[in-house]
Amino acid sequence: MIIGWKERIEAVFIPQRCLFCDDVILCGTSLCPKCRAACRPHLSPHPGNDVLDGFFSVYPHAGSARERVLELKFRQQPEHAVPMGRLMWEFSQKILKGWGTDMVSYIPMHPEDRRERGYNQGRLLADSFATQAGLPVKALLRKTLRTKKQHDLSGEERRRNLKEAYALREGAAVEGKAVLLIDDVITTGSTVRECAALLKSHGAKRVWALSFTEGGEQQNEEEGR
Repeated sequence: MIIGWKERIEAVFIPQRCLFCDDVILCGTSLCPKCRAACRPHLSPHPGNDVLDGFFSVYPHAGSARERVLELKFRQQPEHAVPMGRLMWEFSQKILKGWGTDMVSYIPMHPEDRRERGYNQGRLLADSFATQAGLPVKALLRKTLRTKKQHDLSGEERRRNLKEAYALREGAAVEGKAVLLIDDVITTGSTVRECAALLKSHGAKRVWALSFTEGGEQQNEEEGR
């Protein structure tokens, strides 16, 4: 990655730190050598279906990766999104280059939830990822219903909970486009599939999803907003 003059100046006054252990690291990187060796990505690709063409995650939802997701999402540490997005691009770029993606988007939050948190962690991850990938970030979807928190529900309840919870934003142009949806964690995949189905119904050519971590349905931390 090419480091610009702004990043070089910032590195002098604000040392960059490892996402997982907080040690000082080189400018433009996200992990120290020790954490990079210990926390290897697992890149679990999943085949698609009629609405979602495929999805994969960089890390399992465990250990340091899980902790950073929880801090980003629930503990007011939005600064984690920058190194997390860089890692998502670093470890996925070979796969994504073969997909021919036109744009990056993210899972929206209900406006009331967005106001309570102060930010949408998915949007922050998408911005960081897209900067590395050289792709535009588009706000394609909006959440129209304030649904129950997904981590309180079973897999089937999650699917029912999300029905008709999302809508296409006015003016969003997706017809014939290949869209990559970014999320922090994918558990059952209910949310990304619901959003993919909506995009496909409006003419999207292909929709994939990428998350920082992936957890099984048994893990009670969720992709929910």
